Amino acid sequence: MAYTILVVDDDPVVHWVLGRFLEGSGYQLARANSGREALELAARDLPQLIILDVLMPEMGGLAVLRQLKNAEATKAIPVIVLTNLAQRTTRLEATASGADLFLSKPITEAQLVTALRQLLPKAK
Repeated sequence: MAYTILVVDDDPVVHWVLGRFLEGSGYQLARANSGREALELAARDLPQLIILDVLMPEMGGLAVLRQLKNAEATKAIPVIVLTNLAQRTTRLEATASGADLFLSKPITEAQLVTALRQLLPKAK
């Protein structure tokens, strides 16, 4: 079974890079360019994991994270916050909002795959 990972970021380069990493490692990729789009896709498609940027227009990633974790349908989906905001306060707020992991950009394929293996159960 190929896991579907929803990547939420407003930067097309991030989508491209993470897409290459994920698809190269056997994961299926879903993309959202905004927080609102992410909430709709997550509720409709129920991906196995979400990778979420913090800084996005309209609705920031931490607001998206709180809504995901407060919704019955999406609260159990693991969320990795991936951002270039490495400040301690951002990390603490992400953790308090329900993030399962906090990773800083730039990220390597090995770091991402290791994080996914930590959070996703083994395929049966």
